[in-house]
Amino acid sequence: MLEIFGPTIQGEGPVAGKPCHFVRLAICEYKCLWCDTKESWTAEHATKMTLQDIAERVALLGETDLITITGGNPCVHPNVGSMMRAISNVMPRVDFSLETQGSIWQDWVKNIRYCVVSPKGPSSGMADKLKLNVLDKFMKEAKHPYLKVVVFSDADYAFARFLHGRYRFVPFYVSSGTDEPYTGLANLGARYREMCERVAHDSEMQDVTVLPQLHKVAWGAEKGR
Repeated sequence: MLEIFGPTIQGEGPVAGKPCHFVRLAICEYKCLWCDTKESWTAEHATKMTLQDIAERVALLGETDLITITGGNPCVHPNVGSMMRAISNVMPRVDFSLETQGSIWQDWVKNIRYCVVSPKGPSSGMADKLKLNVLDKFMKEAKHPYLKVVVFSDADYAFARFLHGRYRFVPFYVSSGTDEPYTGLANLGARYREMCERVAHDSEMQDVTVLPQLHKVAWGAEKGR
């Protein structure tokens, strides 16, 4: 376990702006160049916790309707389903959202209310790891799949258009990239304006949603938000 924090808001995707708690798991097989949580790549900074300890720690944060499971890549871990059941035992009305790049499938994903899959474009340095057969499985077998692509460059935007064309049936979110390290609200706003203009004038992208990282708008680079 890397960190458990809240209450805060979800900053991206289909439940952007919604109050939630976060459970961040360590370990990721990707090493994205612009990742803002590089400490999640390995277990070096993680703490071993039992499932019951995790559930009790989350419950101490207070009532919420939503818990976001993020990383790292949560789908590295096969026992997340057991973790969700432990949390549900103490917080029975909670829903779960998942944030993953869609590179590893686990059957527990079928029990996720909001399955947000964020394949990484060329600017991440990880685009060559894209496995369309695994991504297809997410889109077909997840209960409620959503796609989100972070865009920093023209190549990223082309990548987003390609995925949107392949998965027209899946709700699609484009997130304007945030500089890492964080360079301030003005740059964040400029990137967002540029992305809004681009999508608004693209006839192939009229059904996508364009968002900044809302938690960066509110808290900048502050950790645990």
